[in-house]
Amino acid sequence: GVVALQTLRKLVELTQKPVHQLFDYICGVSTGAILAFMLGLFHMPLDECEELYRKLGSDVFSQNVIVGTVKMSWSHAFYDSETWENILKDRMGSSLMIETARNPMCPKDGGLLLNNPSALAIHECKCLWPDVPLECIVSLGTGRYESDVRNTATHTSLKTKLSNVINSATDTEEVHVMLDGLLPPDTYFRFNPVICENIPLDESRNEKLDQLQLEGLKYIERNEEKMKKLAKILSQEKTTLQKINDWIKLKTDMYEGLPFFSKL
Repeated sequence: GVVALQTLRKLVELTQKPVHQLFDYICGVSTGAILAFMLGLFHMPLDECEELYRKLGSDVFSQNVIVGTVKMSWSHAFYDSETWENILKDRMGSSLMIETARNPMCPKDGGLLLNNPSALAIHECKCLWPDVPLECIVSLGTGRYESDVRNTATHTSLKTKLSNVINSATDTEEVHVMLDGLLPPDTYFRFNPVICENIPLDESRNEKLDQLQLEGLKYIERNEEKMKKLAKILSQEKTTLQKINDWIKLKTDMYEGLPFFSKL
């Protein structure tokens, strides 16, 4: 999350607008989903989002291996998920936002099957606004590590096969390559820096998070022109006609299925 936050900070700086005013639709998976509703629904400042991420690392991911293994045997959770839920409730309230949360068998996270939700987001936008062309799509990665060192395990080992399955399921770059080739020029913008160290997702040490931030800043500096081009597109105001159409669409969706007299 800290890498994505660096990119968003630069966009806010260039556009002089908060994140929720830059996008019509925000989608995320796992840590990206948390970031999506912090910014899109609760309009939290970026500094507060980073503070929450660091609190997540110190309070939730600082887990003793033995304690975590015991917890997993009876609750199927290595980390203290209750602590994380309490952190969210403290900042955002305790109300459940979706009915599916009532069903304990319903998957709560799509990260294993859809780690890059960009294509899904495009599909949902087309369902919501079927007659509106896509003007700008921004995809934020959490950083990727490319190792030149070959795995010492044989290609037929169980460890290698399991690793390949997980990597295939969680790969984010295949979706990026597909969208980059299919979408019109200057429509799709992907930011995902290559990091110099394979930092695990549950990293909680401040020095490692600071390292990620620094690498994110260097990446942004190298892609300054790309950021400026994106900021210019995002800064464009909607025309009066577009605003009227959006208002009509909103009212139509709100009152769909109701008798005509009840709409008045």
